Amino acid sequence: MLIHWMAFSRQELKQALKRRLRRRLGRRLEPYVSTAETLVGPQRLREYRRWADLPTLNRELLREEYDNKIVKVRSYPLEITLATTIRCNKQPACAICERNLRGTDLEWDAPSIVLERLKPVFPHLDILYLHCSGEPLFYKRFEELLTMVKPPTKIRFNSNAVLLTKAKIKAIMDSEVVDVVNFSVDAATEETYQFIRGPGFDKMVGNIKALSAEKERRGSSIPFIVVNMCVTKANYRELPQFVELAKEMGAGAVDLFHMNKGPDWKLDRPGGRVFDYRDQERMDPDEHDAMIVRAFDRAREIGVDMNFVGSVFFSEDNNPKKAQVGDEIRELDRWESLCVAPWSRAVVGVDGNVRICYFHKEWDESVGNLIFQSFDEIWNGDKAQAVRREFLERGFSDHCVKENHCMFLGRV
Repeated sequence: MLIHWMAFSRQELKQALKRRLRRRLGRRLEPYVSTAETLVGPQRLREYRRWADLPTLNRELLREEYDNKIVKVRSYPLEITLATTIRCNKQPACAICERNLRGTDLEWDAPSIVLERLKPVFPHLDILYLHCSGEPLFYKRFEELLTMVKPPTKIRFNSNAVLLTKAKIKAIMDSEVVDVVNFSVDAATEETYQFIRGPGFDKMVGNIKALSAEKERRGSSIPFIVVNMCVTKANYRELPQFVELAKEMGAGAVDLFHMNKGPDWKLDRPGGRVFDYRDQERMDPDEHDAMIVRAFDRAREIGVDMNFVGSVFFSEDNNPKKAQVGDEIRELDRWESLCVAPWSRAVVGVDGNVRICYFHKEWDESVGNLIFQSFDEIWNGDKAQAVRREFLERGFSDHCVKENHCMFLGRV
């Protein structure tokens, strides 16, 4: 039961919060009492403070449970990635997308029961991610979902920006919970964009600029705008120009990454060209590396942050400039060296399957399903506890994928 803050005096708020914490944390309450006291200031609090900053309390409890090697937990994950849909407005699919492996008849939205069973967990989360195989703005309940989450919990999602209408921009800004939107752009020119992603370059650019303009009009710092590029043979020479386009659209950062290993398809693209997945992996190593360095220097000049997921450079040499750039933008250097995903993360598929991490096998390694179980039952079920034991013993799990794996296992 949620505490409705506006109905109580300051002293009553403190006591109500303590009672709630005792029910939630039991004997582990005392370390959090001082935190609880500071949550209730002398003035009446805004309505959303009824959530009692549960993410902070949850984070402290999670850390204690991990440090004490507890596998049956009372904490919730810090982050949940929710696949609200695997449908997308891009028809045909973008040339680099896994949707090329399935037909549109195999695309659907998550059942309502998945959302309802996650709703009680939302107040405890640091971040709810709304992307995983589909376009979040294509989800029929997108705007409704934004209203289900209250600060300080945050929402982040990836999007192709084509469906970023004025109404959706208003919903995003009004929610005050969307703090990062990462737009998949993949090109700095219309020609390259059409080859990789199809039509809609001008619309995409205009929509991102419209979000930036609305942020400025409201004097808001959120959502922070990121644009990303999957680096391929078709676009790597545009990297410096891509950074400039990001700045022009109001983005504060660019995310870069290489193509996943494994896929092998050839697709007819606009202008009679063919996108050969394997061939797009073949770039001149020295020129590729030089373009990344140039993009990094340009990003610094114009005040855009630059991040790289996986290995940054192709050619191996002792170039001190490349060493500096790699140290500053490489993903792993920005993370803790130890993975605590079995305590801190969960990924919910569109079919209700729950797995511990995005880099755990999707179809046959779930720890439960929200269509048939509550989240609490799944999060402390035998399978979830077994994964935690594996991490405590070895630092990884048999659930972890062996190909296109995460940074903790040396992502390429």
